[in-house]
Amino acid sequence: MTSNQELIDYFDFANIAAAIFDEKGNASRLSSGFENEISPYLPIKVGESFDPKWRSGATTFAAFLKQLVAGDKQFELVVNDRGNVHRKINVSAKRIHTNTDIFVICTFKISTEVIADEQSYALSLDKILTATESAGIGTWEYIPSVNKAYFSAHMKALLGVKKSELLDWQHFKKLVLEADQPIFDVFS
Repeated sequence: MTSNQELIDYFDFANIAAAIFDEKGNASRLSSGFENEISPYLPIKVGESFDPKWRSGATTFAAFLKQLVAGDKQFELVVNDRGNVHRKINVSAKRIHTNTDIFVICTFKISTEVIADEQSYALSLDKILTATESAGIGTWEYIPSVNKAYFSAHMKALLGVKKSELLDWQHFKKLVLEADQPIFDVFS
């Protein structure tokens, strides 16, 4: 059986951010990748306990272990960096049960995706809507996964549709020049 130190040596060699937790949830080993890349977001030190806030629905390390046994081995964390920007960290976890030990290996990868918090997103959206309405620009948004469309009041006016009238995606496509209609099929 490979020792925890050999595992961390491998993670260091492969430049993988990883942490190993003992059966009580204390960090027993951290790779250099974890210390360099992940520690600024999740400041864990060897000997410190697992923070159940990492994982929604897991209030204890035992609950987290239960989730792993049930097959829930990959999840995302949303963390705040120093610039008050939210980032995703993708985590993969594996529970290892040997003859003498139970431990959990977690690997971490920071997503390049930046997530704004809801308040700053709402402010940005309000600013965009105000600016486009002031400039007389019509805007629309189509969300294919739920087959929903949003059309600004000015966009409806440009299309000759009353502000109070409901406008769905199919009706919108019919209002577009016939030659341009196939372009919109890409969205649906």
